[in-house]
Amino acid sequence: VHNAHVLVARAALEELSLDRLFIVPAARSPFKPEQQPASAKVRLRLLRLAFAGQ
Repeated sequence: VHNAHVLVARAALEELSLDRLFIVPAARSPFKPEQQPASAKVRLRLLRLAFAGQ
């Protein structure tokens, strides 16, 4: 998760007048196939931290 993900999500909420938006973490990054992915628990925690207060 990085700042651009948060910015795009916020823009979608505003531009499309959405009440909510679901963010689903990928199990494995297509850009880093050789790396061991973080656990689902860690990915969910990172999403919650990135979108806290949004």
